[in-house]
Amino acid sequence: TDREKARAAMQKEVERIVKKEKTTVVRLSDAHILSDLAAAMQGGGMFGGIRAIVLEDILDNEEMRDAFLAELEFIASSPDHFFLLQEKVDAATRRRIEKHAEKTERFDSAKKAEDKTIFTLANALRRRDKKALWIGYLREIAKGTRAEAIHGIFFWAAKSALLSGKA
Repeated sequence: TDREKARAAMQKEVERIVKKEKTTVVRLSDAHILSDLAAAMQGGGMFGGIRAIVLEDILDNEEMRDAFLAELEFIASSPDHFFLLQEKVDAATRRRIEKHAEKTERFDSAKKAEDKTIFTLANALRRRDKKALWIGYLREIAKGTRAEAIHGIFFWAAKSALLSGKA
């Protein structure tokens, strides 16, 4: 989930492989088409040599996902180096990929703390979320927030909703 950290670590490893083995880099993303993935899977050809193939978010494209998962055994035995950068993978697919992978790394970002400011009341009012609005109101009362401040937030949220035409 920490995409930038994962991309930097992957790029560092790709550069290490390229420098060590004098390989070429092939990059594919979910914006490519299925035939691009099939061409990358076929290998470098007679004179192509070993390649580093970087696959970014290809599991988001359904056609490419199915083709990639069908070729996992080939990828594991291929002399090419495959790198997969995928942000959110379901558990079954992750286990299937890890089964065939030589090495996997996960880069999870720190969980964001729940926003417990008075402005959550305005957001709940805008979403028309009665439960969140009531819980937020009770939380603010328990924290000792002055009634004038709570009233001001409600007034501001209602006024902005009215002015935006969503009232």
